[in-house]
Amino acid sequence: MIPRRYRSILVIATLWFATLTAFVVHQSGWLQLAVVLLLFPYMGCLLSALVIPFRDWKTRQFHALTPLGACLVSLLGPYLIGPPLRTGLFYYHLSRYEAIVSRVERDPAFDNRKPATVSTEEAEKDLAYSVLAQKDANGILTVEFLTGGGFPVKHTGYVFSSTEAFPRESFIGQRWPYFHEVRPHWFRIAD
Repeated sequence: MIPRRYRSILVIATLWFATLTAFVVHQSGWLQLAVVLLLFPYMGCLLSALVIPFRDWKTRQFHALTPLGACLVSLLGPYLIGPPLRTGLFYYHLSRYEAIVSRVERDPAFDNRKPATVSTEEAEKDLAYSVLAQKDANGILTVEFLTGGGFPVKHTGYVFSSTEAFPRESFIGQRWPYFHEVRPHWFRIAD
């Protein structure tokens, strides 16, 4: 029989794992709030899980390490599986992102060298809450998709560049201190 305190720790560690993984995959204010609300119960469970092996070792032996193991897996696991899940989600929606880029490439309104907001169709609203595009004097198209955010001012998303390099010189490129290439022409961005 598993003691009640072990079960409580396992339940909270599982909730923490699921919530933190969801936040790592797709950042939003609501998921960040959920993580913050679970932080104190999780920290209490982690402290309790650190004490349990010393207190219960004689009666439970290696089973006394179960709560600590669950807490450690729930703390580190989201950062190990979250990024590959986020990349998989990007590839799953890539054809929809590319459809927006194709529409922008054909639209002469974006040839004026100034960043402009791209209107998205109702079916595309789940991809990004903001889409911005710019074509510079050299004809290089840059499209920014803001997909997530948090508190204080935290934004994440993707940038498409018609060149293979990140467009540091463009208005859009200058906004993002952190970026990495997801695939040719596509970059994950964050501030």
